[in-house]
Amino acid sequence: MLPRLKKLMQNGFLSPIAYHFARYINKKHSNDAVTLAAALVSWQHQQGHVCIDLQNYSARLLFTSEDFTGIQTPVFTEWLDALKQHPWVSNQFPAPLIIEKQRLYLGKYWQFETQLAHTIQQRLLIANTALNITVLKQGLQRLFPSQTSKHFSEIDWQAVAAVTALLNHFVVISGGPGTGKTSTVIRILSLLLAQDAAIKIEMVAPTGKAAARLAESIRIGKQESKLYQLNAAEKTLIPESAKTIHRLLGYSPQGFRYHRHHQRPLDVLIIDEASMVDLPLMSRLLEAIPSHARIILLGDKDQLASVEAGSVLSDITGQQKAHYYQADFIDQLQQIGIVETGVIPISPIALPKVASGIALLRKSYRFDDQSGIGQAAKMINLKQGKAAFQQVFQSDQYRDVRWLNHQNETLHLDSLDWAVEQYSHYLNCAKVEDALPVFEQFRILTALRAGEFGVENINQQMIQLLYQRGLIQSYDEFQGKPIMITRNDYELDLFNGDIGLVWKEPESQRLYAYFPSLTGTLRKLPIRQLPEHETAFALTIHKSQGSEFKNLLLILPLENHRVLSKELIYTGVTRAKQQLMLAGDEHSFIQACNKTIKRQSGLAEKLGW
Repeated sequence: MLPRLKKLMQNGFLSPIAYHFARYINKKHSNDAVTLAAALVSWQHQQGHVCIDLQNYSARLLFTSEDFTGIQTPVFTEWLDALKQHPWVSNQFPAPLIIEKQRLYLGKYWQFETQLAHTIQQRLLIANTALNITVLKQGLQRLFPSQTSKHFSEIDWQAVAAVTALLNHFVVISGGPGTGKTSTVIRILSLLLAQDAAIKIEMVAPTGKAAARLAESIRIGKQESKLYQLNAAEKTLIPESAKTIHRLLGYSPQGFRYHRHHQRPLDVLIIDEASMVDLPLMSRLLEAIPSHARIILLGDKDQLASVEAGSVLSDITGQQKAHYYQADFIDQLQQIGIVETGVIPISPIALPKVASGIALLRKSYRFDDQSGIGQAAKMINLKQGKAAFQQVFQSDQYRDVRWLNHQNETLHLDSLDWAVEQYSHYLNCAKVEDALPVFEQFRILTALRAGEFGVENINQQMIQLLYQRGLIQSYDEFQGKPIMITRNDYELDLFNGDIGLVWKEPESQRLYAYFPSLTGTLRKLPIRQLPEHETAFALTIHKSQGSEFKNLLLILPLENHRVLSKELIYTGVTRAKQQLMLAGDEHSFIQACNKTIKRQSGLAEKLGW
């Protein structure tokens, strides 16, 4: 088996990591079935899967090509028996490989999944014995006056989410762009502070950029008086700062400062952009939080999953299952006065405990029926790619979207002309502190890194066009060059995905790199001291998660590439707030919208789904 796996690795069909892991397992006890399983689970782990379902791979011919006849996998029962008899396979940790029912895991990832499921289940059992219902009702009347009046005509899902957060110690609030996740969180924190003004609140996000955006949204939201009235004490007590998850946990090259045996002291934890958090990090984070603390996850369950293994938010919310509430929870909502009898349908089936802590925000306050971005996002999410193309992108009805077909297998020049126009606004700024927020209003996103329609080529084309039109003065280092960090540097406090601008220092006229900090100030760093980085006129859709842009150019490849999916396109489209130009190919767009990526995991089942 090993020689055949080695040939696959040499031909690029199997990663070196997967091959060497299989070789490692084979050294202990040679068995072709187990060696093949080890290669498969490692290979699939690199694709984002937490485990492999052996039944899906059994009795199949894998890795067939013109030069390779493929590898035949064993039938399921024989494969399972071979694994159970192998000395390095077990049903409990520690072991290199863990077998659980029909699923095979890398040992550490089974442990992460099992720990996370246990932590969530334990928090779901915490009773709210100290909750003052009278104070809660008073808070709801102040913060949701239209919903608590005697004549409300429709469900305010933000109010439902707020009550859900008060009644549970583990909550997921999921909603698309513009559904009001931030304003809901502000009101939840107000309700919690009314219960106990001494609670310690922390807010985190997976990246520095997402943390900064969360903090800014909270700062702006606290001043918003159209939706709710905060008293002076609440405006003071609701935090206006957010951290990255790694900073909250006190990460260093030696590991995390906070963990299950040394937990971070807090009472409420808000985790924004939760869809970006991978399984190991979510497991470690929840274990490092005291058992009494409330955990509130914010995100969009329909977005792309994390770059690393797992699809935690999707798993917790039932992997696209329809969302209902149980009768007893609906009774609580009615008693509190947030919904009327018979308005919310009761679940036709028994639901897991975790379902009572899930709240979906269903109304977009950003995109109405006249928004092409909103309509396209809905259709893409429903796998209606053809309808999205014909009824939105090919229609004259919507002014906020435009479609450009690729020309002669290359990018339509109008798209880059528009990008030059958009980027000229920040390049004409006199000061870097003015340029950075203007730069953040527009971005080019692509599905791929390499190739004609990939990030690398688009960035080169942008530099050439900007130079030709006199907006930049060099092809190499120049004022206005956007850069993205690609390797963490804990000493400089710069992390993968952080974006800054190269700009001349006014006094010396030398070029420095400027990065926004979580406090809103600018950090100036010599370019030669920066960790690995790359030009960032264009980013991959994956790298754009946690960001939003006023205007957006979204570039999709000509062919139906394997990375394309409805989750990828939905995530790309929903980064745009006001104007979206989509450059692509009709056929590959429609095909991609019909393709869903489902990562293999046992978390949903462990939570009762």
